[in-house]
Amino acid sequence: MCQPARTHESYIDHPFVEQLDGLTARWTRFVEIGPVFSIRKDAAAMVVPFDELSPMGWGYDFVWGRNLDRAGLKVGVVDATPVAHSLRKPVAEYSWAVANEQQQNFLRVRPHFSKHDAFFIVESYV
Repeated sequence: MCQPARTHESYIDHPFVEQLDGLTARWTRFVEIGPVFSIRKDAAAMVVPFDELSPMGWGYDFVWGRNLDRAGLKVGVVDATPVAHSLRKPVAEYSWAVANEQQQNFLRVRPHFSKHDAFFIVESYV
């Protein structure tokens, strides 16, 4: 599973996914829920279907990384092909408080990585 890094001028919720200049890619333990990510077929069963307990998808990324890591599959960020996430400011069309509460409820009942464990570069590629 991977995602393109976010460009420097993007809205960035998790600075960990901002493009790292000079790198082609990073093997990490975290792939953000959006705006775009890619799933290999053998990893899809551990990622979908999405859980309506957190309809905005908040928290999925902390569960995905852990589950894929435990299955021996890799997760990563592709710095060579960043995407801009800048069309509209995040949380402009929905309530942060509601989405955060849904995330907390979702994570409360699922094993997941902490931010400390998720925001970790296993290996860098130039």
